[in-house]
Amino acid sequence: YQRRVHGRFVAGDVTAPNLGLPAAEVERLVKSITHMIHLAASVSFEDPYDKMYRANVLSTQHALQLALHLQEAPGSRFVNYVSTETCYIHGRHTELCREDALVFPRDYYNNYYEVTKAIADIQTRHFMLASGLRVISVCPAITIGHSRSGNNHGDTKVINAAGNAFGRINEEMQKLPPVVRSLASWLVLSFPSSYQAVINVVPIDRVTDGLVATLRSPLATGERIHLACTGITAGEVVRSFREEIGVKLKFSNPVLHRYLRRPVLKLVFKAINQERLFFRLLVLFDIFGSYAEWGQPTHEVGNDVRLLGLPEERPNLEFLSRMVVRHNLLVQDWGRLRDVHEIARRETEWRGLT
Repeated sequence: YQRRVHGRFVAGDVTAPNLGLPAAEVERLVKSITHMIHLAASVSFEDPYDKMYRANVLSTQHALQLALHLQEAPGSRFVNYVSTETCYIHGRHTELCREDALVFPRDYYNNYYEVTKAIADIQTRHFMLASGLRVISVCPAITIGHSRSGNNHGDTKVINAAGNAFGRINEEMQKLPPVVRSLASWLVLSFPSSYQAVINVVPIDRVTDGLVATLRSPLATGERIHLACTGITAGEVVRSFREEIGVKLKFSNPVLHRYLRRPVLKLVFKAINQERLFFRLLVLFDIFGSYAEWGQPTHEVGNDVRLLGLPEERPNLEFLSRMVVRHNLLVQDWGRLRDVHEIARRETEWRGLT
C-alpha cells in the first residue's frame, strides 16, 4: 500500500545556527517534531576541504544543538536524532570495520568527503555522550539505484558518473575507424583497478527502508548501523557493462596508468584540442580508481537486521548493477537528458516494465 506523507518545506541553512530557521519556526517545531533525520551533506569527492568541513562538520554541530534544544524543551515530543554518515568513515581500514567502533585507519582516507564524515561521526558520538541527546547513527555504503528497477532518482554522481561517462565514450568511439577505435579503446576504456577489488554499494530502497525503520526502533538509540551489503567486485561491474551494452572496459596496472597512460592521454587530448575532456577523465580516474584498488575495507553488517528489522536477505548487487546500466541508458540517455517532464514520462514507463 502507499501512504500519503503530509509535510511542508522550510528554507534554511545547515551551516548556520538553528539551521538558519527563524526563532518562531524553531518554537513551532518544539511542539510537533518527534524525529530529526540529518541528511544534508556534500557528497562531492573533489570539493576543497574548507567547503566539505562547512557542509559536513559545521552543519552537524548546528543540527546536534538544535536537536538537543528540541529534546529538552518543556512538553517536547522529541524521540530521536538520526545522523547519516557513510560506511567509509572507516577509510581504508584493513581489518573488519565494526559497527560498534571507529578507528582512524593507519593507511588513509580516499578523499575529504570520507574525512569530514568521520569527523562528524566522532563529533556526534561525543555530543551524545556529553549531552544525553538520543542518537541513532546510520552509515550507508555507496548508494546507487533501486534494487529492482535501477532508478537512481536523478543521481549523476559516484557510480552513475562513471557509468554515464563510459557509456557516452563508447557511443562516440563507435563512429571512429577501426584502427583509431582500437587505439582510443586502449587510451580511454582502460581503468586503473584490480579485478577483485570489492566495492561496497547499497540500493537506495535499502537505505530509505532503514531510515524509516529508525522511526520505530527506539532500541537502536546509541548504536551505529551500517546500511550495506556484502559488496560487488570491480570485475562484476565491468562484466555488466560488457554484457549489457558492449562497453569493453579493461583494467590497467595503477602504476602504468599513472606514469605511462596518463602522460600519453594528455598529449593526445591536447593534440585534438580536448584538454578539458582530459581533465574530466583525470578526475574520474582519480576518484573511482581509489575505490577500485586492491585492499578495500570490509564493513560489518547485522545491526540493520537485529535493530531495525530489515530483511536478512540482502539485495543482489550484480542484478542491481545491470539494472543501473539499463536505466541510465534507456531513461536518462547516459545523463544527457535534462527535461524533467520527459524523464518523468520515461520513469513511469520504466516502472511498468520492471
